[in-house]
Amino acid sequence: MVYAIVQSPSRIYFLVTGTGEDSWEGYSYINANREEFLPLCSAPIIYKEVLYCVDCNGTLGTYDLQSDGDTWSVLKKPRKVFNDDMNPIFLVECGGDLLSVKLGHLGMPVRIFRLDLSEMEWVEVETLGKHMLFISKASCLSALAPDSRMENKIYFPRLCLNGEGILSYSLDTSSYCSSGQNQHFPSNFYETEGWFSNCTWIQPNWSKSTAHELDWLRD
Repeated sequence: MVYAIVQSPSRIYFLVTGTGEDSWEGYSYINANREEFLPLCSAPIIYKEVLYCVDCNGTLGTYDLQSDGDTWSVLKKPRKVFNDDMNPIFLVECGGDLLSVKLGHLGMPVRIFRLDLSEMEWVEVETLGKHMLFISKASCLSALAPDSRMENKIYFPRLCLNGEGILSYSLDTSSYCSSGQNQHFPSNFYETEGWFSNCTWIQPNWSKSTAHELDWLRD
């Protein structure tokens, strides 16, 4: 299943195509109460056969990919847990849970919430354990950290100054750090080279890659 979503102040547009199909099928829904659901601030995500969209308040809109008829809805809960500060929220699946990553002013603080499916409310998360998150406006993903230095961290599409590598946030220390050898510790987003809005994270499927594809640097 492939999807696209476009939002105007008054409408939500979905374009959906199934595997093997060569055309898009479009759906349009009126965003009847603009106070309920504000414009999207990050990419939507498919979780348990439902497409979730989040606005700046943490309010969730859902689009059921398996249902017929009027499948767009704005959930009564959760909503307005982030004080209308208009800073971005990112959705990512991690360890079977749907998480939201909320940035504060200048990227501080960073808070993580898990969607409690039984109550349909956001529950704050204190640790990612051995997982790490990769966040961007185009895509978000999670993975098990290959070593202890990378676990319980969130990685952003921002480069630290003076070639110090990618910016990350450690939940262990509640502070930012760089991936460079000198381990520079920026205090906020201003101490980086900026947000790369066209950056996306890609998780390759190594089991389906050929030896030639993995050795592309020699071509």
